[in-house]
Amino acid sequence: MSEGGRGADLTGADLSGAELSGADLRGCVLRGADLRGTGMAAARLGRANLSQARLEGADLCGADLRGAELWRADLRGARVDAETRLDEKWRLVWEVVNEGRRELDGADLAGADLRGVDLREADLSETDLRGSDLRGADLWQADLRTAKVDGETELDDKWRRVWAVLNEGMHELSGADLAGACLRGAQLRGADLREVDLRGADLSGADLWQADLRGTKVDTETRLDGRWRLVWEVLNEGRRKLPGADLAGADLRGVDLRGADLAGTDLRGARLVGAELAGAELREALLDEDTEIDDRYRQIWRVLNGGQAAEDLRGADLGGVDLRGAELAHADLSGADLRGTDLRGADLRRANVQGALLDEGTRLDEKWRLVWEVVNKGRRELAGADLSGANLRGVDLRRADLRGTDLRGTDLQGADLWQADLRGAKVDEQTDLDAKWRLVWEVLNRDAVGRELSGADLSGADLRDADLRRADLSGADLRSADLRGADLWRANLRGAVLNGETELDERWRLVWEVANGARRELSGVDLSGANLRGVELRGADLSGADLSGADLRGADLWRADLRGAQLDDATDLDEKWRVVWEVVNEGRRELAEADLSGADLHGADLRGAGLTGADLRGADLGGAELTR
Repeated sequence: MSEGGRGADLTGADLSGAELSGADLRGCVLRGADLRGTGMAAARLGRANLSQARLEGADLCGADLRGAELWRADLRGARVDAETRLDEKWRLVWEVVNEGRRELDGADLAGADLRGVDLREADLSETDLRGSDLRGADLWQADLRTAKVDGETELDDKWRRVWAVLNEGMHELSGADLAGACLRGAQLRGADLREVDLRGADLSGADLWQADLRGTKVDTETRLDGRWRLVWEVLNEGRRKLPGADLAGADLRGVDLRGADLAGTDLRGARLVGAELAGAELREALLDEDTEIDDRYRQIWRVLNGGQAAEDLRGADLGGVDLRGAELAHADLSGADLRGTDLRGADLRRANVQGALLDEGTRLDEKWRLVWEVVNKGRRELAGADLSGANLRGVDLRRADLRGTDLRGTDLQGADLWQADLRGAKVDEQTDLDAKWRLVWEVLNRDAVGRELSGADLSGADLRDADLRRADLSGADLRSADLRGADLWRANLRGAVLNGETELDERWRLVWEVANGARRELSGVDLSGANLRGVELRGADLSGADLSGADLRGADLWRADLRGAQLDDATDLDEKWRVVWEVVNEGRRELAEADLSGADLHGADLRGAGLTGADLRGADLGGAELTR
């Protein structure tokens, strides 16, 4: 057939054992032909169609198969040599079939006949297996990750399932045969692996988060990360000594863990619903929001371990429980039964103990018993007490004596501190205190001299002995406030709101009345240190009033009587009115060009005064002596 066979259609022809060496078979159609044992040495087979041809034992030494189509051609035992010209793809297929080549990552094996081929531990990652025939192939520990497979790929059910697990996230695997499967790094989160055969399988690096491993078959050849092997032992071998173990994400639903040592065990994300945990040691065990566990055991765990989030133990029955040293910071124990409970050394910072039941059998550190009494018994004598870190939210502390009380870190949000004495109370940045009462505390305990308090709500505040010199209290609410003994030297009281229950020294109440236009008859009164800036004092009788140290800048003193009023170097008075005062009280006579408009000069002795150019419009000069 040196020439005559070229381009011939020999589909399905039986040419087994034929001698075709050197034949020109270029372009021939040999689809499905039986070429077993056929001699084709040096034959020219370029672009020949050898799809599904049986080439077992065929002699292809020196043959030219360039461009030949070998889709699903059986190359087992076919002889090739260095002179054989074969497209790279099909030479690789031949090597896989005949020389056991295993490094095949990314290779093109599409349409290859790999039936019964030994591919144990082969690297088939990224390998193109579309249309390939792998029936009966041994894929024990073969890496099928990202291998390309399609509907034409013929693959035993077991290995197609392995491929689907790796590449399509197949999770419903109960009872499946995955023995010897290479599942390294497989994503098996939440997979149902009950009764699955994993003997000899490689699951190193596999994600078995919340996978169900009950009844799974595992042997010494199974490669399983220590964490998941431990989970398997807990489920299938009853392992109980688990201190500090990593069981995060384990599916332990319904497992009998009675008396298990879970101290320090990581149970974050684990599923423990229905698990029996009676007597299990849960101290320092790690749980999180994703841990699925019966409410009862989560509550016990929280009581034993506390946590950053406030714990809801409202109405909990904890009577007689040993909670020594328990972390109960921020716990809501309102209405909880703590009768007979041992809470010595327990951390009750910011714990809500409102309505909690205690009795003589309750063992509680003195500090926290006091907090309980404040919250539940209305105790008010608290000078010097340690209430640091206490939860006093919304507590009625009206008129409580909190002098020197330690309130650092204490929660007083919503607490009623009406006329509570906060002098010397210890407060820090961690103290939660409504803005109003923090301001009151600052006024009492920090330098309030010259402080801007305009419009501030100080109603009901206990400000006894407060140093409020030069403070701006304009518009401040001082209703029912106690300001006895407070130093209000030059404090601005204009617009400040007082009522009948405001306790204020007589002197400063008078200043308030003057500043707010309620008083004009001021003869002989003490207004020393008063802040009367800009106050309207038209026609006021200030005769004999003590104005030493007073601030009268901008005050309207039109026809105010300043005779005998006491001023000193600290008195701030507009120049015009100081001149008037000097005229009335010191007999000043040099008044040329002086502004004396609106001045009360009645009865003044102005004999010999130089009034040239002086402004006397609106001045009261009745009875004044004006002779030279």
